[in-house]
Amino acid sequence: MKVNKEQALRNRQSVIDAAARLYRQHGVAGIGLADLCRSVGLTHGSFYSQFPGGKEELTALAIEQMFRCTTDRWLTAPDLATVMRGYIDAEHCTTADPCPIPTLAADASRLGGEIEAAFNRGIQRMLGMLAQLSTADTAAGRQEQAAQALAMAAGAVLIGRAGGDAGSAFMQRVKAAWPEPAQ
Repeated sequence: MKVNKEQALRNRQSVIDAAARLYRQHGVAGIGLADLCRSVGLTHGSFYSQFPGGKEELTALAIEQMFRCTTDRWLTAPDLATVMRGYIDAEHCTTADPCPIPTLAADASRLGGEIEAAFNRGIQRMLGMLAQLSTADTAAGRQEQAAQALAMAAGAVLIGRAGGDAGSAFMQRVKAAWPEPAQ
């Protein structure tokens, strides 16, 4: 059965959404194309008409979407501390759409190519947004503060996701390093 252009775009977005969700849960290598397509009710054969670049194209698009999902939450943040406190949060660790840094960094570096490039673009976008929220006096200082904040936050979430109660306690200690917003 032939689908119209609008349905094809919806199907494509459904596959990207499913990939973003499943890659976070299982890693890129942990989910095959057949299972991915089956999760959205499409055939494996239709995949390549949607993604001529194969799994690499899909993975890069899913990673871009994951970073957008994370940074979109930051658009209305008043300051860096608010962003960091939200990022280093138990709910962020258990949500269906956590940041891709702690969940997919190892995959991106191993897979290379367009996947690694998409991952690096996402990190650069994050760093730019965090630098804009920084209170440092110089541009170099803002960039440094952004890099330190992102490394601290992503590391805390990674440990928090892996460490059970000890990880949760560690995350709370790191989160406490960022001041509560003034009321």
